[in-house]
Amino acid sequence: MGHIDGTTLIQAETINNNGVSAPNPEYTKWFTLDQLIINLLLSSMTEADSISFASYETARTIPYGLLLNHSLITHLALMLCQLKIKFSAAQRVISP
Repeated sequence: MGHIDGTTLIQAETINNNGVSAPNPEYTKWFTLDQLIINLLLSSMTEADSISFASYETARTIPYGLLLNHSLITHLALMLCQLKIKFSAAQRVISP
């Protein structure tokens, strides 16, 4: 859960070891687990959604994308309802 809610912090990709930059083994562990979580999240989605979210880089960003996507869909649905109501009202004015 820490990868999704941000309580498990992203580790530095490299560490300084006696003045020499080296890969950070903690980052490798973090990255491997994060990718596993991303794959689990994507596998639980519809194909269309998983394609939309496949470019997200960390597990933490996917829930924000889902919220944004849901918010956008809700907004578009409300706009469509408003248009239907206006169209219906316009038809009543035109047709006796």
